[in-house]
Amino acid sequence: MLSTCAVRVHTCFRRFERAADRIIGVTGPLFVALALILFSGCTVVFFDSVFSSLFSFDRAPVIATLAVAYCVYVVVCLFYHYYMAIKVPPGFPDVVPPYLSMEVGEMEGVKMCRKCGGPKPERCHHCSVCNRCVLKFDHHCPWLNQCVGLGNERHFVLFMSYLFVACFSVVLLGYPSAWLALDPLLRWPYRIPAVFTVLLWILALTIGLAMGVMASWQLLMVSNGETSVETHDNAHYQKMAAARGQMFVNAYDLGRLKNLEIFFNVGPGRYPYSSILIPQRIPPASDGWTWEKRAGMSRHAGVREEEELTDDEGE
Repeated sequence: MLSTCAVRVHTCFRRFERAADRIIGVTGPLFVALALILFSGCTVVFFDSVFSSLFSFDRAPVIATLAVAYCVYVVVCLFYHYYMAIKVPPGFPDVVPPYLSMEVGEMEGVKMCRKCGGPKPERCHHCSVCNRCVLKFDHHCPWLNQCVGLGNERHFVLFMSYLFVACFSVVLLGYPSAWLALDPLLRWPYRIPAVFTVLLWILALTIGLAMGVMASWQLLMVSNGETSVETHDNAHYQKMAAARGQMFVNAYDLGRLKNLEIFFNVGPGRYPYSSILIPQRIPPASDGWTWEKRAGMSRHAGVREEEELTDDEGE
């Protein structure tokens, strides 16, 4: 009887998860529209009340010009990387690279997904929302209406970074304007109502704190040679290895600097470091089928192949 109840509870949870996945998939465009409205509205409010209250081309034209250049640069980078994170596909294992299909033939070492039936190379995971496998899958983001994976992860991380910079700038520069906007006796001299300046500052503070934590955590995972899925899996492998008196070693961890260089595709033999600061499309360093690993390692150490987690757990 207990076993029957457990099975029914598990089945109910799985149905709830599938329903939640469908809801996320349907509401994705609404999240994107809301984000664009917020970004655009906040930009208008900032330049109307905050910027114009601090900088004057009549009193200090050089400082005002530099301030405009900085603000426009941040806004352009923010919108560019958000657009690219939405439009660039995360990467799918639909087409097998010629070198792999010709040399390996039957794709030795490449697993097949039990959910969609397609090839599933290393670091590839099945997204339950998109219902397809994604190369170097990190997570499904409703604010992008698609997954974060090999193809768009660089834009996603840079978008979060520039969003944090933008929020930090608004909080720092917008505090005087927001404080004045709270004065009921003050005649508000700007076109946008005072309440929107206050809301802008509050929104920048809350989103800035969230983005600071999220961007830092994402960059920390990148520097460890991990995605969010792999961070969870590797923590599990570490416990398993420790229980056997062994040490788990991530085969994809090549050192913090090298991991960051590979992620952003910069450094010797790649694009210049300055490309991180330029809003442009940089292809990933890997094709998603083969990955650079630690010297002498073909897979993780401290965990057996049959112990590695798949996307089938919980089915």
